[in-house]
Amino acid sequence: CEKRASALEISGEGNGDSDLAASLNGQARYALDLLEFVELLDDACRVPRGGSWGLFCDWLDELRSRFSEPAEDNDGSEEATAGMLARVRELDDLDTGGPDFDHFTRVVKAELARATGKTQSLGRGVFVASLQSAAGCSFDSAHIVGMSDGTFPSAVRQDPLLPDDIRVRLNGRGGSLGVRDDRMAAQRHEFLTALTSGKLARLYWPRAGLLASRELGPSQWLVEQLRLRPG
Repeated sequence: CEKRASALEISGEGNGDSDLAASLNGQARYALDLLEFVELLDDACRVPRGGSWGLFCDWLDELRSRFSEPAEDNDGSEEATAGMLARVRELDDLDTGGPDFDHFTRVVKAELARATGKTQSLGRGVFVASLQSAAGCSFDSAHIVGMSDGTFPSAVRQDPLLPDDIRVRLNGRGGSLGVRDDRMAAQRHEFLTALTSGKLARLYWPRAGLLASRELGPSQWLVEQLRLRPG
């Protein structure tokens, strides 16, 4: 592009050639800038040869800070990434001899694939979680899904290795083992807590499950709430 632009500038055959020469010079500058960036990225991406978990984390953190787009304000991604790297760095305390690159990559992928809970400050966006996570929270609206008969509340079965009657006897001797009724009561408490966590509450039940051959009815707890509605 530079050679062709120089030839056009030397010939000086009208404004058209001048405009084309300016365009070619611009393309040449862009190509040089791109080449400089690729060389810089290639140099930065050179993987450390052996070392500690902390060394790999420092390398990855530098790549992220130099080449990634800045995160939106308060979206929580910076804190989540910093937390992930901090957890991986702690593996140095195990004194396992340090990872190679493949091992480090597998661990980072596993950490990134883990459920991270909320990534925004509480009070923004949509908060998706289990019922027990609603304890102490206040939302504009709460939506409880999956309230079909037989699955909500989930079935609570006795432990075949330590049945409830044995647990009760042990509790009478100073034990504190939970029984089936305790677990059912805990589910009930979680449901009522989630139900009252929103200014508006909506309950949903699927009329058919993915593997069900029959239509599913609503949960007894959903029916109970419908009966409490005025009118």
